[in-house]
Amino acid sequence: MSAALRRWLPVAAYMALIFYQSAQTSWPVGLHSVWDKLLHVGGYIPLGWLCVRALTDRFRHATTLPVGLGAWAIATVYAASDEWHQSFVPLREMDGGDLFADAIGAALAVVASVVWSRVRTRRAAPSIIEPPKRRAGLSTP
Repeated sequence: MSAALRRWLPVAAYMALIFYQSAQTSWPVGLHSVWDKLLHVGGYIPLGWLCVRALTDRFRHATTLPVGLGAWAIATVYAASDEWHQSFVPLREMDGGDLFADAIGAALAVVASVVWSRVRTRRAAPSIIEPPKRRAGLSTP
């Protein structure tokens, strides 16, 4: 399996899962708007994370701001296409609020990935300033 396929296959599989869920005409009755938006946020956190993972070669490279913005854009454009897809499904409709919630979920994953990448990079970097070495036989006041 090629390296690109190993990076992007999980993204495509998760997108297929979202597509399948969006194609369903019936959802639990009584799903309140707040819970619906939380489900959208929670559903797009993994997609944002998978996009970052794919763009950083499975986290082998740092998650920089441009990489994060790219991952967010991929997830958000997919969310927009998914909302458009829902407009063709009986009893479903496009909802800008859902798209906004999806974008927030992807953004949360990207921010967490950028922060974690910076923390991980700082831990791995050697210290530039080393403490002074003591000479044998000298006492310090």
